[in-house]
Amino acid sequence: MTTTTAEEEEELGAVTKLRIGGMMCQQSCGSTVQAALAGVAGVKVAEVSYPRGEAMIWWSGEAMVSAAIEAVEAVGFEASSRNPSTVVCLRVEGMMCQKSCGATVEAALSGVPGVTRAQVSYPRKRAEVTCAVEGLGPQLVEAVEVVGFEAFLAEDPDLEAPPRLSSSSASEGLRRSELVVRGIRSPSDARAVEAAAASVPGVERCDVAVTAERCVVTHRRTVSSADVVAAIRAAGFPSCFDADAQPPGGGSSSSSSSSVVAYLWVEGMSCAACSAKVEKALARVPGVASASVSSTTHKAKVALTSGPPREAVMPELVRAVEGLGFKARDAGGASGQTAFDASEREVAGWRSTFLWALFLTGPLVVVKWATMLLSAAAEFWHQGLACQGRLSRVALFQFAMGSVIQAAIGGRFARAAARGLRTGNYGMDLLVALATCIVWLYSTLSLVECCAFHSAHDHSMFETSAMLLFFVSLGKFLEANAKQRASGAIAALLRMQPKMAFVLMAAEDAARRATLRKDDTREDDDDALEAEAELREALASSEVSLVSRDELAPGAVLVVQPGAAVPADGVVACALSGVAFVDEAAVTGESVPAEKRRGDVVFGATINRGAAFVVRATQTGEASTIAQIARLVEEAQLSKAPVQEFADAVASKFTPAILGLAALTFGVWYALAATGTVPEGWIDDLNPFLFALLFGVSVVVVACPCALGLATPTAVMCGTGVGASLGILVKGGDVLEKAHAVDAVVFDKTGTLTTGEPVVTDEIAVCTSKDEALALAASAESASEHPLARAVVRAARARSLALDAILDATSVPGRGVRAVLKTRGDVAVGNVEMMRSNLGLELPDEISADVDRLRAEAKTALLIASKGRVLALLGVADAPRPEAAAAIAALPKKTQVWMLTGDHRETALAVARQVGIPPDRVEAGVLPEDKSTFVRRLGDRGRVVAMVGDGVNDSPALAAADVGLAIGGGTQVAIEAADVVLIKSDLRDVVVALDLSRAVYRRIKTNFVWATVYNLVLVPLAAGALFPLSQTRLHPATAALCMAFSSVSVVCSSLALKLYAPPRIPARNNAEPLRDLDAPLLDSPQRPAAVSAAAAAARACRRCPTWLAALRARCRVRCRQWLYAVAGVHLYAKCLDDPQATPCSPPQSPTTAASFDKPRASALDRTGTGGANGPPPAVANFV
Repeated sequence: MTTTTAEEEEELGAVTKLRIGGMMCQQSCGSTVQAALAGVAGVKVAEVSYPRGEAMIWWSGEAMVSAAIEAVEAVGFEASSRNPSTVVCLRVEGMMCQKSCGATVEAALSGVPGVTRAQVSYPRKRAEVTCAVEGLGPQLVEAVEVVGFEAFLAEDPDLEAPPRLSSSSASEGLRRSELVVRGIRSPSDARAVEAAAASVPGVERCDVAVTAERCVVTHRRTVSSADVVAAIRAAGFPSCFDADAQPPGGGSSSSSSSSVVAYLWVEGMSCAACSAKVEKALARVPGVASASVSSTTHKAKVALTSGPPREAVMPELVRAVEGLGFKARDAGGASGQTAFDASEREVAGWRSTFLWALFLTGPLVVVKWATMLLSAAAEFWHQGLACQGRLSRVALFQFAMGSVIQAAIGGRFARAAARGLRTGNYGMDLLVALATCIVWLYSTLSLVECCAFHSAHDHSMFETSAMLLFFVSLGKFLEANAKQRASGAIAALLRMQPKMAFVLMAAEDAARRATLRKDDTREDDDDALEAEAELREALASSEVSLVSRDELAPGAVLVVQPGAAVPADGVVACALSGVAFVDEAAVTGESVPAEKRRGDVVFGATINRGAAFVVRATQTGEASTIAQIARLVEEAQLSKAPVQEFADAVASKFTPAILGLAALTFGVWYALAATGTVPEGWIDDLNPFLFALLFGVSVVVVACPCALGLATPTAVMCGTGVGASLGILVKGGDVLEKAHAVDAVVFDKTGTLTTGEPVVTDEIAVCTSKDEALALAASAESASEHPLARAVVRAARARSLALDAILDATSVPGRGVRAVLKTRGDVAVGNVEMMRSNLGLELPDEISADVDRLRAEAKTALLIASKGRVLALLGVADAPRPEAAAAIAALPKKTQVWMLTGDHRETALAVARQVGIPPDRVEAGVLPEDKSTFVRRLGDRGRVVAMVGDGVNDSPALAAADVGLAIGGGTQVAIEAADVVLIKSDLRDVVVALDLSRAVYRRIKTNFVWATVYNLVLVPLAAGALFPLSQTRLHPATAALCMAFSSVSVVCSSLALKLYAPPRIPARNNAEPLRDLDAPLLDSPQRPAAVSAAAAAARACRRCPTWLAALRARCRVRCRQWLYAVAGVHLYAKCLDDPQATPCSPPQSPTTAASFDKPRASALDRTGTGGANGPPPAVANFV
């Protein structure tokens, strides 16, 4: 089913909705109806939804409803014309907020006779009105204008299309193009971009937004946006491109500022040298801005410029990769499940190669050892069969089997090496192919020499080349298996999404009203309760359909059974038992189910641990939280840390250096053996050539460039996967590398260190009553979305105070708001600085004393002024987060902790005292645009700065910091400005994120040191450095085993990151601790009584010394960690303390595919429909 964007809907005009009956599916029936409607005269776009049983028709001219009905009936379906609804789209100007202005417009539209539904969106400046009759457009416009706003019909040709920055202006012959300009960090950069754009003839204006890294250029139609892009790039901003060039389905709305990105599958890469070659080839393709290739995920991410579209560049990208000898194909988008499928195919391929190598090498080894240990076998196998008896059975058998192995197994490496030689790509495949071919060729030539020159054939080494291929195949299989486990976190997340969903039909309106929150007034709550009752009635009528998850659309009403997974992101519309409990471990990492009530947000793939509930879907498919998490994690795994670039450079030179060293080794030993310098006892029965050849082959085989190439990406892969399981989304390996060195952390105050939900605590009236003062303040603040303004409005609503209408309002950043009210005139609400600087008012001494008292109590003082007088004073308190002090105390001692706030210094110092920040590290009275300046100034002092904020008002500072951490990402996980997104609003995750980055960086350094030392030790050993002392050599087969072990050991070292345990940080005020594996389980109502009793008995029986108890506890924790990492089994501590205790219910982890507790037969499981294979279940199954 095609979908229409919001901008397209605004241009299409009137919409007609019809009910369609008789459809059985979306793919066939829905497509048939849609095609029939598309052929009706006047229809511009038609969309059909099988789950909702309706069709939406956008008309380009007069609505021909009867013709549309006839078209549907002609293809065999029913179309209902009962109360056909027409949707009229309006453009509304003058709104300043959603809560007040949007609600006012919505109420005005709903009062027009014939209107059945009205929805108003302040961000889109748009109103959608569902009408029971046609021709209400003028009345709707008039109704909006009556309440003080401007309205236009969306189909009006004189109306400029709403905020599409690339739209054109026909009246002036101008166009507006939106460009993304990466690297804008200051006003001086903005001026440089403006000057560069203005230098292009035909450009009239350029507006630059520094925080969004975008500019809007107004230019004549004769000027192409590509000319402006070229001028800006020439001015020193190479990452500039047209914002309209977005790949279809390539991203979510939350990342609209990202460049055009293409993804390719690249098969055949074996090491870092391969990925480096592919990157260079892709970067040379015209239209490519940058390319990043990962040999571990077999994927390439290519950022395109604003030139040709993605579809035109993709064939060129594929040809560029195939020109190197690799296979490439379009990967569509970043998908963790498909990446995991590719890993599975790689594992299956190497498993098959290894098994064939085992099957073919086994007989060779058996015959070799049999002839050495058994005399009867030796007599049989050494009988001559050819060349006058000089070629024995064993020689011919080894030649036949060795040739088969070389062709079947070695052919894979030889083909890859040949492709690399044609393109100058020298990797591990060349080393393996060259070593095995040399050994096989020497052995074959020895047999030829035996026949031609009547010599012996004791020097054939077919079993050596076979064992080389066997051990290399074994190593590649183990390496692929380990890499698959490292990348399995993404697939585990996506597998938790159910394939099917139960949809409650014809309940969209009731679900919308049940989840709609305006000002939390009694009337709103009564309407929501009424809508909830309607949902229960609809559920009782069993109007439930089982549909595929892929067919879900925002607005669908879903029924989530006990034990089932939530199919999509949404809002709880109705909990059948009043309260729902949802296991959100897949998203937040918390194993304790979260309580959900009507209006609370739930995420897709989370598990219902309580009674059934109804959800109104808000985000589906690629826009869902779980899909965005998977996309961010995979993109992080595709990005490369700076240290990886060094590894790629070393790997590209590694193979030629090893080949040169092997040739030198062979030459030196051959010269020593041939000239008699080497004692004959060292050579034994070998000739000088074979004696030197074994040293050279061992050098070629033992060297492994893969270990260096895998050191960083596997650690980053595991680290990002572990972070995702803890609710921490890291956007790349470079972020991990920077975060480990952070020594200064800057916190925003409001909403970060504090809860962000202030309440009015003090009311001091001066020249008026408290109620009137609060009503005035709420009337002025109703146009603002600031947390303090919302607190004032909530307080007024709670008292049912009447608010005055706003005629005009002006926000004073960092200080307050000035408004013109309909009956009271000018009113100002703000801090002391606003009263003095903006209004020129002097505060009486008693008011100043009250202000100082409130500030000392960590409260914000809001003054209300009108007609040159201060009328009242409000105290608004925003309490610190319960875990703030513990999180700050848990940061390393060497880390400087700062607090930034626009609030007054006394208030900021009071909050700082509560959370443990020194007074000399508090910056108060900072305007939003000055936060980034402070962060840069701190960085100029040599500090590595991490900024922690909410990702909205703090986005400039987040972008300016070395590491930006956005706290409380929730469903907006793709925050552009932040480097790390913390899904939970828990400051302890800041400590965990920094600690995890240090753990990953330590693992990267460990891997590098291990791989480097491994090669530095084994290569000289293979070259015979110790042979003069001990007369022992590293046999080529043993060298192959060592080479396989080197890469496997690096991957296993990275896999050890899965054992990472977050630092234990206690929470104050009974807040839940963060994943403390060592902490004892507290008794709770959810915990079985048997377990609580067993735990109490275990505590009472402890009579061992402290050191012994600590040792036992550590051993117990390590056992649980290893069980979880290896087998996916997670046991609580008390279960190991008392073997007689009832097993505890394990927490559900996103890396654990199966659930320990079996859901009911009628419940959906995580990957399918469970026992629901028949018709929709009865109501009893949902309760």
